[in-house]
Amino acid sequence: MQETTIGDAILVSNKGLLTMRHVEDESLSFVFTAEQVLELVRFLTAQTQSEFNRREAFRVPLFESSQLEVRVRSGETQIQGRPTSISMTGIFLAVSPANQVDAELEDEVEVVLQFEGAQHSHVGLIKRISNDGYGIAFLDATSLGQVDPPADIARIVMKLQREWVSRGN
Repeated sequence: MQETTIGDAILVSNKGLLTMRHVEDESLSFVFTAEQVLELVRFLTAQTQSEFNRREAFRVPLFESSQLEVRVRSGETQIQGRPTSISMTGIFLAVSPANQVDAELEDEVEVVLQFEGAQHSHVGLIKRISNDGYGIAFLDATSLGQVDPPADIARIVMKLQREWVSRGN
């Protein structure tokens, strides 16, 4: 018999059966046969791959000298941070714990990119929230499931990518 606890669930494997029960209420339980466990594993694997391997475009690391300035606004709240990477489909904004804001996944934000004297505004969705910042997807960077960024994003990313490569990375 093997047992593990994941979150609020206790999982027990015994004699070809998997029992999942709530840590505080044993009456809340599920029993799975080996075949059902395989189906559960297939389901979870598919979910994990789609949730955690979502990157659609190469991410370009940004130097502090990259001259890309980014302003992100969520409603009336300005998110203060520094862009650390950009791709054709999104940007990561590093934010110190002191500057974290009350934002949630899928919140719509305004992203203003300022580069080489030009300023471009895009609508983004917060796709990742971590202790060190926010991953934001550009809504207008895909079309019919394909990467298709606006010309200004493509130009910025390509120029920053050339800069990154020229530094020997």
